[in-house]
Amino acid sequence: MKENEIHSIRYNNNLLFGGIGSMNHAIVFSAGGFIGFSLCRELLNRGYNVLAIEHNETMQISEENKWMEFGRNANFNVSSLEDWEGGLKEPFFCFIPYYDFLGERYEGRTSEIKKKIIQNKSWFDKSVHQTMILRFISESRIEQDALLNEIPIPHSNLFLPTVFGPWQPKEFAFHKLLSEEREGLESTIDYKEPLKDAFYVDDLAAGVIDYAEKKGDKASLVLSTGENGRWAEGLKHLGEKAGESSYQSHEPALLYKELVINSSTTLEEGLQQQRTCIDSLLKKRT
Repeated sequence: MKENEIHSIRYNNNLLFGGIGSMNHAIVFSAGGFIGFSLCRELLNRGYNVLAIEHNETMQISEENKWMEFGRNANFNVSSLEDWEGGLKEPFFCFIPYYDFLGERYEGRTSEIKKKIIQNKSWFDKSVHQTMILRFISESRIEQDALLNEIPIPHSNLFLPTVFGPWQPKEFAFHKLLSEEREGLESTIDYKEPLKDAFYVDDLAAGVIDYAEKKGDKASLVLSTGENGRWAEGLKHLGEKAGESSYQSHEPALLYKELVINSSTTLEEGLQQQRTCIDSLLKKRT
């Protein structure tokens, strides 16, 4: 993909969803990332017109070659964050997966998105939209008021537990363990994730979109599979046992309501998909 390449937006008004009337357009930030990519795929499968927004440097990563999956889809369009200037005239959903920015390599990404939204605030104010920010659950330690006022447009905060599957960020324990397994290394993982829960990425994307389609109000919610201990169970499938000192965030249930989303993918199936992805990357590097 060439630098600064921007595709025109195409309109199609033949879908009706609950919550905010006619809403068949979506904007996805960090679209080439982990959750962002799955959101794009699920939205396209449902017939949405999707505008994917990504940083220039990420748009040009050829190793992952993710964009090829959507290359011939007339409902998929791409803009770099640097060049995007708003302007969509139809009602739309907006997804901002802050979750994908975990780790030092992505420092500053959230502030860059916030800056861009502030620059386009007048456009957001005039548009009928619903914005959802997806966060790692440990961020619930931040005071609620600070979260709700972080960007100057109405939005929902959805707090997520560990999300696993192909392209999971390398900072997570499942990715580290699977990488060590495929490379024949001995585990040296220092677990820093909550023990409670784990979503397969495609199940999470489908559940978030289901929620967006049904609800038009902003909210702060903790997402759950309803299966307590699923994260620790995932470790068992990888031959590991969660230690007693594993990181525990403040109980988000004290601040936010829980939204249970059913998980249709088993731990075995999801971890196998992640193994396959890691194997493919390792082959490319050898």
